[in-house]
Parts: sequence; structure tokens; C-alpha cells
Amino acid sequence: MDNVVIILNYNDYKTTNNLINQIKNYSEIDKIVVVDNKSTNDSFKILKKHISKKIHVIESEDNKGYAYGNNVGIKYAIEKFNPEYITITNPDIVFENSTIMEMKKFLKQNLSVAAVNTKIKNINGQYEPGGTNIPSVKEDFKSMFLLNEVFRKKEVSDFNKEYINYQILFGCFFMIRSKVIEQIGMFDERTFLFGEERILGYKIKSIGMRQVTLNNFECIHEHSKSINKNISNLASKYKILYDSRLVYYKEYININKLSLYMFYILRFMSLGEKYIYALAKKLIH
Repeated sequence: MDNVVIILNYNDYKTTNNLINQIKNYSEIDKIVVVDNKSTNDSFKILKKHISKKIHVIESEDNKGYAYGNNVGIKYAIEKFNPEYITITNPDIVFENSTIMEMKKFLKQNLSVAAVNTKIKNINGQYEPGGTNIPSVKEDFKSMFLLNEVFRKKEVSDFNKEYINYQILFGCFFMIRSKVIEQIGMFDERTFLFGEERILGYKIKSIGMRQVTLNNFECIHEHSKSINKNISNLASKYKILYDSRLVYYKEYININKLSLYMFYILRFMSLGEKYIYALAKKLIH
């Protein structure tokens, strides 16, 4: 079997329904595995109506985040179907059957590439790169405050190139070799949300493989549609991000004690800034 698509749902069955209906007849998709990540609404009950020979709907034991939920789907897909490729997609993504075909074709022709995705078109019609490179700890620290984000230079991607090698592919939509994701231990379930792509990229780089964005193809992403429905507080989002970053620092690159201490101080200051910003914004409006 060639390709299994994993869709992770949490309390957003309408968006997931739309994606299933869009891709269920794609010839380049052999199976679709929908993982309901222990939603608190009727998502699982509603999504089970899609069950067919091609579409499998399963439920995780608990909501432990993006990494855990996708791992549930990946393990199921490998055990049941043993596909050559696994495609991970958020529910709020639009992509064509031909795009899946070209992603598979590229992986078949480039054996040193572990994973591939496309450039991303946002809802404003603007193109964004499909990935980035792993930042240094210093760069991470600089990015922790809103003022630095405002003045930070946006990463420029040369969309005229056929493809670009990245150390990190954005996790909203990508295809990976199933043997590779097994070999590197899948997603790190100590992350709940955000930052899991960085760890995945680090592990792929450590086995001497690379990741690629195909610039001649695209997906449309309604950014963080599901996330914003379930995590509306700005400070809460950043706390989750920093918790994931801490896993990366301590478990993968083993930063020194001074840098770790500095991170804890900056995290406290940054979360305070986000809380004050959100409060001020609420008062103004």
C-alpha cells in the first residue's frame, strides 16, 4: 500500500467533515485514518458516520495533544496497512489529488529525503514557506517577546526554486516515509502542541536524511482554525509552546545550566507580557 492520510480531530468535526468529503475519492490516497483526540463534544459519534472500507475512524484514550494523537493514527496505519508513506494533515487544509501524486513521486525519486510538503497559501492568498531551519537558542530567546516579533525580519523563501531543503517542515501538511517515522520513534509525546516539528526535524537530521518543500505545488491553510477554537488565551498558547521548547532543550540539545536558567526567567517575563497585552487589548475593545 502506498499512502495513508492521518487527520487529527479535536472538537472540530465540521472542519474535519469538510476535509474528508474533499479527499475521500482521491485516487492517490489508499486509506484515511481519522483520529478523534478524545473530543468533549459529539465529534467521534458524528465522524464515525464516514466509516467505510477506505475511511477508518478511531478514538484516542485521552487528549494528550498533537504528537500523541497523531502517533495513535500512525501506529494504527502501520499495524493495519503497512503503507510506504504516511501523510499528516490538519483538518483546516485544502490540497489536490495531483499534489499527493507529486509528493509521492518526489520521495520515490529521492531516497535521501525523509519527508516532503508544499508551499502554503494562507486565507489572504499569500504564499508562505513550507518550512524553516532549526534556530539557535539565542534566536529562540530573542523571539520570546512581542516587540521582537514585530521587528523580526520575515524569512524570505525563493519560490522560484523547484524545491528547498529545510530542517523543519511545518506540521499542518506533510508526507513522510513510514519506515523513517518508525525508525526515529515518531512524534515526541512529551510535547502537547507546538514545537513537535522541530524535534521531528532534529531526529530526521540526526539519521542523515533531509526534508524538502516543493514550491511548484501548494496547500491552502486556514491557520490555527482548530487551535483557536480550543485555546483562545494568548498566554496559554505561549505556555504550551515554551513547555515543548523545554523538552527540546533538555532532552535533545542538552543546553547548559546558565542558558536553562535564563530561559526560565525569560519565560516568566514573556508570559507576563502576553497576559498584559491580552488584557490591554480586551480593555481597548
